[in-house]
Amino acid sequence: MKRVSSFSSAGLAVMLFASLLLPTCAKADVVVKEAAPVITDEVGPAGPDGLIKYIESLELRVKRLEMRDSQSSYFYWREIESGNGRPVQLGFQIARSHLGPDWEIVDSGRGLKPKQSGLYLVTLSFVKDAYTTGDRFHATRDDVFFELFRNEKLVLEAWEGEDSADGRSESTAFEVVCLREGDEITARFRSDADKAFRAYHPRILIELYSFDSCEAE
Repeated sequence: MKRVSSFSSAGLAVMLFASLLLPTCAKADVVVKEAAPVITDEVGPAGPDGLIKYIESLELRVKRLEMRDSQSSYFYWREIESGNGRPVQLGFQIARSHLGPDWEIVDSGRGLKPKQSGLYLVTLSFVKDAYTTGDRFHATRDDVFFELFRNEKLVLEAWEGEDSADGRSESTAFEVVCLREGDEITARFRSDADKAFRAYHPRILIELYSFDSCEAE
């Protein structure tokens, strides 16, 4: 029994001594390194030069957006009609509109000129009205045309064909058109065989598509 007791005391002493050394050993095995500060002369995406180029690209984007807005125009008329069937020339000055600063209304309101050459996306739309009950005249159910001209040459046409019955029907057309500085844009409505017609909500939307140089046909 004494031998066991003596052994237990010795073992306990060894364990206590090891417990004192164990934290020291564990701490010695863990090395904490602080991240070294990164010293660089780079600023922005790719250094000073890259930042300058980046800012220039942003300025160019903003400038392009501003120019796109200034190069865009929108015109809206409530109603166009012709009781005798003669063509109707649209007046830009009487339309509800957004006229960009780089556009000019000319020819007593009958024409529109861009101050910047480029490719433009032009959209025409209207609703043909062929109701006849109680009207002052019988609006045709036959073809009605919404035409856009550049320097008196037809470049775009929205056409609503003959209906099977009286009523309303809508037409939309769009095209990328080359416009040069000083070109004159005009628009008109006409009907097939000069029949009386009526059109509701005709709209013209002209948006800058590209500053690329182009040659008008």
